[in-house]
Amino acid sequence: MFDIVPHYRFSTLVIRICDMMPNYRDVLAVTALIQAAVAWMVDLRQRNMSFRLYERTLVAENKWRALRYGLDGKLIDLGVEQQLPARDLIRELLDLVEPVSRKLNSWHELVHCHTMLERGSSADQQLSVWRANSENIHAVVDYLISETEKTA
Repeated sequence: MFDIVPHYRFSTLVIRICDMMPNYRDVLAVTALIQAAVAWMVDLRQRNMSFRLYERTLVAENKWRALRYGLDGKLIDLGVEQQLPARDLIRELLDLVEPVSRKLNSWHELVHCHTMLERGSSADQQLSVWRANSENIHAVVDYLISETEKTA
């Protein structure tokens, strides 16, 4: 979950991102997604195009759903006004920004987002480790340490 908003005083963007991810490949993938999304929106703006503006309450509803249900939940596709699986909408976003990510030479990182969608989030993985180890929180800590220490 992230927000990209203009800074109120400077001509920069502020990117509010999710909590720390222990897997460096996940970090690179999410960074590539944010980079491509921003570049895609800049390209739209330069071509005098834009996205529709939606009610803040609907955007807030989707943020809440994402936080509450994660990848297994449904989000409101504001364009068609339907609830759709979060994974499907994320795949749609990935398809939209893929051409831009190729131009930025970050596609090889972005493609890892598909692995994340199949495998589940870090939270999903932590819950799986916790359950597989008789709800032992120390096993989760050990898992997080091992994920954080991984290198290429």
